[in-house]
Amino acid sequence: CIAGFFAGVLTYEAYLRVKNSPPSRPVLAAAEVLIVIVVVAFVTMAGTGPMSFAAPVLFALVVWVFAFEAGPASRILSTAPVQALGTWSYSIYMIALFVGEITTYAMRFADRLLPSASFTVQIQHGAESHFGVDFGSSLVNDAVLIAFVALVVALSAVTYRLIEEPARKLFNRWADQFTEAQRVRSNVSTKSI
Repeated sequence: CIAGFFAGVLTYEAYLRVKNSPPSRPVLAAAEVLIVIVVVAFVTMAGTGPMSFAAPVLFALVVWVFAFEAGPASRILSTAPVQALGTWSYSIYMIALFVGEITTYAMRFADRLLPSASFTVQIQHGAESHFGVDFGSSLVNDAVLIAFVALVVALSAVTYRLIEEPARKLFNRWADQFTEAQRVRSNVSTKSI
């Protein structure tokens, strides 16, 4: 965590030093493609082993490359659907666990209630807990996964609009009121001296 913070600070400083004279667009575009390939390879191989300690350095490089927004990946990331997913990302994070837990309980219940059903529920305990449902067909499994993701995203858009955004605005109003009260108190204290 601390390594990530300091890597972020250093990355920002490195960006500031070259932002007015960045590398050429073709170089940055190639760097974006290359860094995406490296990240996919790294995440696939690193796991939680010693290699994972290189993550802050790698992701600092990712941030630096994408800060220039010059390549094909940046163009994709700046589209409206991807921007919406970014806006809803905290809600997605929170809702995915909630929907996953409800799905887990529903599938366990259905598995007990309908032992001859056309799906199997697998729960693995040990170093890592794992829940899986197999409907016997990869096509059906994929369709269920797509439906799950669509449900999570749809619910997240709603919770963002009805909960997260109003709560953030309320907190910002409180913070502004607190800041204004502190400023007034400071002015009154200064004038009375």
